[in-house]
Amino acid sequence: MRQHMQNLPQVRPLHSHILSMWAKASLLAMVILLGCGDETSGTPPECVGEDCTPDFCGNGVLDAIETDVDCGGELCDACDIGKRCISATDCESGLCPVGRCLDPNAPEPACTSPDDCSSGICLGGQCQPSRCDDERLNGSETDVDCGGLTCDGCSVGLRCEADPDCASDICLNGFCRNDRCGDGQINEDEVCDDGNRQDGDTCSADCSEVTCRVGADLLTIQDGLSAGCPVIVLGAGEFSENLVIEQPVELVGQGAEETRITASGIGTVVDVRASGVILSNLSVSGGEGPEGAGIKVAAGAELLIQGGVVENNLAYERGAGILVLGQLSMVDSKVRGNRLEGSTEGVGGAGVFAEGATLDFENVEVRENTIELTGVVSASGAGLYLAQAQFGAEGLSLEDNTINVLEAPAEPMSLGGAALAAVESQILVPTGFVASGNSIQGVTGEGGAEGIVIWAQDSSLVIIDGLIQDTQMAVEGMDLRGVAISGSGELELSGTTLENSTLADTGVVAGHIFWSGNADLANVYMRAPSGTWSSAESLGLYMVLVEGDFGAPGLNLIGSDIASNSADGSVFRLEAESEDATTFVQRSSIAGPAAGYVSAGADLLLDFENSTVAAGIGLVGPGSAVVRLRNATVVGGLQLDAGQNAQVANSIVDAEQACVAADGAIVSLGFNLFTGTGCPNNNDLAVADANLLPLGYVDSETATFEPEAFSLAVNAGNPTGCAGIDGEILTVDQRGVLRENRCDIGAHEK
Repeated sequence: MRQHMQNLPQVRPLHSHILSMWAKASLLAMVILLGCGDETSGTPPECVGEDCTPDFCGNGVLDAIETDVDCGGELCDACDIGKRCISATDCESGLCPVGRCLDPNAPEPACTSPDDCSSGICLGGQCQPSRCDDERLNGSETDVDCGGLTCDGCSVGLRCEADPDCASDICLNGFCRNDRCGDGQINEDEVCDDGNRQDGDTCSADCSEVTCRVGADLLTIQDGLSAGCPVIVLGAGEFSENLVIEQPVELVGQGAEETRITASGIGTVVDVRASGVILSNLSVSGGEGPEGAGIKVAAGAELLIQGGVVENNLAYERGAGILVLGQLSMVDSKVRGNRLEGSTEGVGGAGVFAEGATLDFENVEVRENTIELTGVVSASGAGLYLAQAQFGAEGLSLEDNTINVLEAPAEPMSLGGAALAAVESQILVPTGFVASGNSIQGVTGEGGAEGIVIWAQDSSLVIIDGLIQDTQMAVEGMDLRGVAISGSGELELSGTTLENSTLADTGVVAGHIFWSGNADLANVYMRAPSGTWSSAESLGLYMVLVEGDFGAPGLNLIGSDIASNSADGSVFRLEAESEDATTFVQRSSIAGPAAGYVSAGADLLLDFENSTVAAGIGLVGPGSAVVRLRNATVVGGLQLDAGQNAQVANSIVDAEQACVAADGAIVSLGFNLFTGTGCPNNNDLAVADANLLPLGYVDSETATFEPEAFSLAVNAGNPTGCAGIDGEILTVDQRGVLRENRCDIGAHEK
């Protein structure tokens, strides 16, 4: 507003409201009180005793309340043309642009420049009358082309002298407003009015809420709660109180680093038992107790934290930072440095523990929260723990959260989800997910861990545009199922990278991701962990296809890249435990020294379209599995148990004796390239060398085997077009490169 005011044209020196109504009335009273005088004093000459009867308008004298002799001002008639004036109301003509009343019908004077004209407009040597569209401040206007006697009312924020100058009919402190908030009077539709339009004092900027200030109006925050203040403003400093909030209220601080609410002794710092509670721009710290040491949100209660920090609270069972049984929303806030010192079973949620709750986060950091275990068998969720909860977040950072085993129990341990643990919950993070530096650490122990970063049991987990990195497992001897993610139910990852995980003398490793149920993975880039372990069942994706509450089991792997440089363990392991399980791999790469392992405990349909597999595919029973290859490249061959079969079209199967080594059946649908002997021949090519370049990333984020220029796979595909699983012609290869002319055999178009 101040900048806007500076940019407005300057108002004329003589203004109609320089002499306000109250000032003129005061002047009149002063003149009357002066008593009788003479002509030179400007007071009437006729007096009877000490009583004078003033007659200013008509005494032939220029009195103090007149603009010219016997005219103008608040009491006398308007002046004729040519008389002196201050405002347009002083003139019969209604025109007072230059201190003299003007004739509206008089011809405009001659001019040589705009400065010669009251309107500021000089055209053809003649002054032009002011108009309400000339983009100038002239005439009786109060702001450019608005206000005054002739123009429309001004918009909100423009200058005015009186209410009629404004389109809103409200002129306050020289500017048009759309309400009278800030005039110091409680008007209609106002709850309060302290004479300004600012937050942080006794009335809100829009005059809708009474506010109370601790230190000015109140001694303590609890005093404000007891008084029923809807808004309590806290200054900078530390407020040592344990609050119980049982009514809607907003506590407003001066910033999380400036305003701190700390515990006064043992117990919860802020206990929320009502809906409509808001904590803004402050921090909560120093709480201690079994649960909900920092903040506790009761069932049915609702809390919004904006611009806040919950830190350095200590609990012994759950929810050191925040315990949520109702509804929690957080915006631009942090939960950090909270600690659980667990000596009982099932501890969790050092940062946040939520049960039967709804959580909605936006730009929230959950970091450096720790569970410290002494002889405890089970613990999970150092950052977040969700039980039968609904959780949504746009912008969520889970960093450096740790489960630390100080003393191992005699029994095998069960640990998981240092960043996030969930049971029977729904988790949706549609954008901005980062999990970095989360770890399980401590002394050597027995037992197992699931999902160092995320463990979600019987849950729905959706992450879009995520990054999971720098994950660490440093408890020697423990088996690990899911280095980054482990769980069951429904999993959806899109645009997500998993990388830079480190394991130290771990036991058996089962997947960077271990999931039981169904999963949709699109544009997922997974790099196997580094370090040491006793053995590995998979270092990439370990998928168990089993039917559950989330529908039929299945896996869709689209546009993804799963890679490992370790010779120990495959990067792809699939176990089908329910009938009619399906897997669809499209435009993806599965690459590692060890073969992909598929166990068909039940009937399974496994499709590879426009995809690359390095180290081969192994199918074992006892169930019946069918693998269908369409425009795929499989280096390492097909290893089929009896009862398993492969249907191959427009694909490369490159491995010595790949076909004759299989106990199952390989059925050619034509236009394939096989190496080895004993392979089918249905317009197929059998060669000793497929002449493929090493696995690499050629204009793509997924790896392929590019055929050399002289490879027989080039321009050797089906002349009618390369068809996919559903029979439609594929116009691009795995990388999205156009398949021109006669397509190549395999996933990479030369």
